[in-house]
Amino acid sequence: MKRSVPRSVARSTALGLCAAALLTVAGCNQNGSYRLSWVFVADATTGATESSSTACGRFYVDSVVATGTDDAGDGQQVVSLCTPGWVTAEVPPGTWSFSVQMLNSQGAPIPSVPGTTMTTNVEAIATDGPQVQFSVSLFPQ
Repeated sequence: MKRSVPRSVARSTALGLCAAALLTVAGCNQNGSYRLSWVFVADATTGATESSSTACGRFYVDSVVATGTDDAGDGQQVVSLCTPGWVTAEVPPGTWSFSVQMLNSQGAPIPSVPGTTMTTNVEAIATDGPQVQFSVSLFPQ
């Protein structure tokens, strides 16, 4: 005895599976978004800054690694090419801050001027909120 599924049931099932797949791909994510940007302090005594488009090459900085932590103990590490001068990413909601390390083309850390910190201010990132802006000054030796 051969049983067949009515066409309307098969069509409904297929549409339901497609809808579920779209929700999975589109994601129902609960993260917030941020943008981290950087400038170079070319002269620590005067505070003169230089954009990443020229300073990355001048100071042999290939990329930057940003390490973020929040008040709940979550962490994130993002590596970006230096020359754009910014990176965007998503993190779980919370109060975040980031520290940045410059890297050369072999991935080795580039030291910063002694006594300087390359960290951002602490900012709250919320789900479905506006993109939070972080900025940091880089002090290459």
